[in-house]
Amino acid sequence: MVIWQSATSLVLQLLRAEFCLAQVEQAVLSVVVVVVVNVIHVVVVNHIRKCSLSRCTASPVSQLVLLHELVESGVKL
Repeated sequence: MVIWQSATSLVLQLLRAEFCLAQVEQAVLSVVVVVVVNVIHVVVVNHIRKCSLSRCTASPVSQLVLLHELVESGVKL
């Protein structure tokens, strides 16, 4: 009986540790995703700011980024 209780206790502890590890992995993954998205946003916005307006508006993607920047700055459409 003591061996069964010890084995059950050990299995429960391992399950708790695995659940905790999964939560930590999820939190780390969430932070990494947020950081990557923010870095991409900064790089794109900086690129748009550096290039001339006439050159940037030729690309549909650049137009969307410019529109996003205008909305962020508070311009009402």
